[in-house]
Amino acid sequence: MDDDSAPVLRVLVDALPDMFAYWDADLRCRFANRAYHAWFGVGHEAMIGIDMRTLLGPLFELNRPHIEGALAGERQAFERTIPDPAGGPPRHSHAQYIPDVVDGHVRGFCALVVDMTRRVRAEESLRQRERAVQTSARLASTATLVSGIAHEINNPLASVVASLDLALSLLDRRDDSSTLAPLLREARAGADRIAASARAMTTLARGNLVTRGPVNVDDALRESLDIAASVVRYRATVTRDLRSYARVDANAAQLTQVFLDLVVHAADGLPEERGERNEIRVSAYAEGERVVVEIASNGRGMTPEMQAQLFEPLTHGKISVRDLDGRGSVVRVELPAIEVPSHEEQSAPRLIAPPRSAASHQRYRVLVVDDEPTLRRLIHTALARDFDVTSLGGGAEAIRALCDEDAEYDVVLCDLMMPLVSGVQVYEAVRMRRPHLLDRFVFMTGGAFTPRGQEFLDLVQAPVLAKPFDVAVLRGAVTACAARARA
Repeated sequence: MDDDSAPVLRVLVDALPDMFAYWDADLRCRFANRAYHAWFGVGHEAMIGIDMRTLLGPLFELNRPHIEGALAGERQAFERTIPDPAGGPPRHSHAQYIPDVVDGHVRGFCALVVDMTRRVRAEESLRQRERAVQTSARLASTATLVSGIAHEINNPLASVVASLDLALSLLDRRDDSSTLAPLLREARAGADRIAASARAMTTLARGNLVTRGPVNVDDALRESLDIAASVVRYRATVTRDLRSYARVDANAAQLTQVFLDLVVHAADGLPEERGERNEIRVSAYAEGERVVVEIASNGRGMTPEMQAQLFEPLTHGKISVRDLDGRGSVVRVELPAIEVPSHEEQSAPRLIAPPRSAASHQRYRVLVVDDEPTLRRLIHTALARDFDVTSLGGGAEAIRALCDEDAEYDVVLCDLMMPLVSGVQVYEAVRMRRPHLLDRFVFMTGGAFTPRGQEFLDLVQAPVLAKPFDVAVLRGAVTACAARARA
């Protein structure tokens, strides 16, 4: 190559994004392009003539087999992770050593190094996303399983609750003063505890972690405390003062999970040898346009890393931890409120009107659809005094009955999750053939544990009764729906 082409070649080689250098047989650098200088942070004058051992440092020993192979006339190719001389994250490269052989004599070798850092990081990012997707799929599967378990608990539990309510109402009417009534009330209280646990499981198992909406902070705290009770009660006394009366824009399951993690962490940080003196205080209150939640304990606080991990789902929240001079710590959570009731609304008593009896009106026709025979019979018994009740054991029977032009019902009390033909399918069939009956549906559910079922409940306008429910609530819902139908 003539001397005139050398500057052109230099310009071309310097423009390459890849690193290029020439090392002679004594391992002295004779040429290096700009990318090579930039990678090692060495200027042109310092680079020319530098010994390879000096430049590579500890990497030299790692590369020695490839260097010796190149000097023996064998082309080398290998990958290497290289520490960043500037102290940044490690970089990744693919290197080739190409021998310069003239008349059988190796004069040196060309080093061609491709910076693979961006590609390797992109591949790692992709793998992380794939792992996140797999984790999400496993969590969704677990959520479905937990919701299914809650559903299986709630269905028989609804029968237990209804039986107890009916038995107690009979005893009350007979003015029975025996010991049976207190025992039944104890059983009813136990059933309520199981129901609360099942509702909490259903909340945490809601698979759609994208859906956001107004969430009552006090309710989310109550659910998290109910779930944590089985763990915390052995470690500390828990007091609660929940007076925020506010809603925030969040995902209900995520918010409950965050509060649950905070309560459990507070319990884990308590000294075990002082169980009788340990205390966790949970409070919630409105502060201007924010909701403040404080979880105080006589235990240790949490690290910034733990704070970030716990509050990753809450993009609009703020968390801080205050040390109480060796007497414990307070975790403070601030969330922007989207709805804060006035002082009058907060202090006003929440009155629930008792359901009106249907006995003084014309008898309404009620269709009960549920695949659980015991619960179906109990609902029939609970309603038969005031309503004309027809009971069916499945969705297919319900579709036939509701699509009969000669049949009219004032209320359709339908279970959501049933084998073969679900309540959703019953509703859709009625929508197609007798749409005037749609506003007469009241759905019952022990937990919507399929995506379609949950989506349906989020969209449908019909009232929903969560199993287990009180007989009084059942009668009130049926009466209200029937009154609307006849209005």
